[in-house]
Amino acid sequence: MKIYRPADFWSGLMFLLLGLGAFYMALDYSIGSARQMGPGYFPAALGILLALMGLIQIAISFGGVRQIMSPIAVRPVVMILLASASFAFLLRPAGLLLAIVVAVLLAALASSLSRLWQAVALAVGLATGSALIFVYYLGQPLPLVGSWFMGS
Repeated sequence: MKIYRPADFWSGLMFLLLGLGAFYMALDYSIGSARQMGPGYFPAALGILLALMGLIQIAISFGGVRQIMSPIAVRPVVMILLASASFAFLLRPAGLLLAIVVAVLLAALASSLSRLWQAVALAVGLATGSALIFVYYLGQPLPLVGSWFMGS
């Protein structure tokens, strides 16, 4: 068996592993049944679907026209991971608004095509929309402004 499409193989493997991981973590919760779903039912179902999609992607990688995998672009990978990590680390101390703005601006650095004014407009729009939807409408206990800016 020869891999003709390595990009499909590696992305399929990633989906398979993420799906199996999600399914394994969902087992910590009650699965229930289709009639009475427990808290682990939906994550387990999504994990299974993701793993199946990964298997299909891996199977597809063994057929078709041979493709050469281009090298991995390091800058986008690093900037997207940094944006995700910054949001996680800044949410409580800096607040939702600043965490989203920083994450969006870092993610914008992943592409050489992004423009500063567009990234700032997107960051402000996402921060505002997230505050309205998650904090005000859904009542999620997320700090808009974090402990860094609140007097102790």
